[in-house]
Amino acid sequence: MGVQENGNTEMELSLGAKNKYRRMDSQVIHDDGFDDDYDASRHSHQLERRRTTRRYVFACSVFASLNNVLLGYDVGVMSGAILFIQEDLKITEVQQEILVGILSVMSLLGSLGGGRTSDAIGRKWTMGLAAIVFQAGAAVMTLAPSFEVLMIGRILAGVGIGFGVMIAPVYIAEISPSCERLTYVIS
Repeated sequence: MGVQENGNTEMELSLGAKNKYRRMDSQVIHDDGFDDDYDASRHSHQLERRRTTRRYVFACSVFASLNNVLLGYDVGVMSGAILFIQEDLKITEVQQEILVGILSVMSLLGSLGGGRTSDAIGRKWTMGLAAIVFQAGAAVMTLAPSFEVLMIGRILAGVGIGFGVMIAPVYIAEISPSCERLTYVIS
């Protein structure tokens, strides 16, 4: 046990020869700001890896968050398309209301099922499944010859949107580096 100048005591800890950890205050820092074990190539590799990781996380985050735009986009498109659908399929006002509203209801149910699905197959695969289900719903709506088939497409699209809305934020949080997550929580 040694004594520091300010009167506090410090304990000498033996870390052992095989231990890869060492005390922070045991490194000798030279005038150039680097310690004895500084390896420029390793440092450069770490910086490049950090930049690559940030780009990857940013790209994944952008694409995952675009899934949340689908709900608003679909509602907006439907508000303009409902006039033509009414003329083409000869649907009543009640059917119009059901057709527009079913997407939000099915999104709610899809988000409830999204948590269980992501636990079973994983976040990334759930995002993929959400995209496939939404695209299938969009294809069915595109080719719908009747109100009933159009409703099936809206139901599929709603479930796909619900899966994505539920899982995208969790997926973004999981792929971000833990040091970055901690930074945002503290500040």
